[in-house]
Amino acid sequence: MLFKKFLETIGVSAGKNEVCESIDKLLERYAEGTTASIKKVKDAYENTQLSSSFAKEFEKDLQAGKAQDKTLVTLIDRANDNAVVLLGKMRSTSQHLFQSREATAGMSFQKANYLRVIASLTFLEQYTARLLDYVLACENDALAKTSTEKDFSVPERGFLLQLKPSFQCIVRALNEDLDQLITRMAHVPDVAITEVTESVLSETVGANKLDPMGLDSAFSLGNVAWAVADGAMTVVSKLAGSVRNNPFYLIGLANAHQQAEEFEACITQAKVIEARLIQLTSSRTGTPDAALEKRISTMAERLTTLRFKIDTMREKYDVRL
Repeated sequence: MLFKKFLETIGVSAGKNEVCESIDKLLERYAEGTTASIKKVKDAYENTQLSSSFAKEFEKDLQAGKAQDKTLVTLIDRANDNAVVLLGKMRSTSQHLFQSREATAGMSFQKANYLRVIASLTFLEQYTARLLDYVLACENDALAKTSTEKDFSVPERGFLLQLKPSFQCIVRALNEDLDQLITRMAHVPDVAITEVTESVLSETVGANKLDPMGLDSAFSLGNVAWAVADGAMTVVSKLAGSVRNNPFYLIGLANAHQQAEEFEACITQAKVIEARLIQLTSSRTGTPDAALEKRISTMAERLTTLRFKIDTMREKYDVRL
C-alpha cells in the first residue's frame, strides 16, 4: 500500500477548508469544461464509430473486462457523471470528517483515502479533456488525410501515453456501481496510518477495504518517466518524487495564481474541443475551413504555454500528491 508515502508528499498539515476548496474548484471545472465537452463528443459519435488507429486502440484497451458494447466515449461519459456525483457526496461528508487543521502524520486511512480520491478525480478531469482533444484531432486527420501533430507538444503526447494506464484504472472503477463504491469508502478503517498499521491491515483487512477505488494501481502506474526514440514514446524509469511528472494533487493546496491558470486552461481546452468538433463536421462534409484550423492552432499554443506555467508553479511550490 502507498498511504504513508502519499501523506508524506502532501505537507505537514491539511484541513477541511483545503479539502472543500479542492472539491468546489474541481466541480466548477467539471461543469464549465469537461462535462460539457464529453456530452458534445458523445452527441457527435452517437451513430458513428471511431475511425483513427489511436482512438480505436485506446477504446479496445479501455474495454478490457467490460461489456464490448460500451464505447470509449460512453465509458468516459459515465465515469465523468459518477465523478461529479461522488465529489458532491464527498463535499458533504468532508465537512465533519476533517478538522479545521490537522497533521497529516498519523492521519487515518479513511481521510487519506478521501484525499487520494479527490486527487484522482482532479487527474481524471484533466486527462479526459486532453484525451478528447487528441482523439478528435486524430479523427479529423483520419478523415481529411492531414496531420495535426504540430498542435501537440512532445510532453503533451508523453502525458497521454505515460498516464494512460492510470486513467483507464480510474475510468473502470467509476463504471462500477457508484452506491457500492460510496459504501465501501464509508467503511475504510478510521485507524491512524503508520508503517505497522499499513502492513498489518493490508494483510488482515485486505487491500480492497483500505483502497476501495483501487488507487494504489493508478498512482503507481502514473509515476513514470517517458522518453522519445524514433518518434515513439517509451516509458523509461520510475520518478517517485517528480512534481512535473505526477499530476495527482489537490487544487486547494495550490496558490491563487495557479488556480486561475488551471481554470483558464480548463476553459481554453473546452473551446479547442468545441472547435475540433466543428472541424470534424467540415471534414465529414468535405469542406475544410482554413481559418478554423488556424484558430485551433493558436488556442493549442496558448494551452501549451499555460501548462508549462502551471507545471513550473507546481514545482516551485511543491504542490503534489
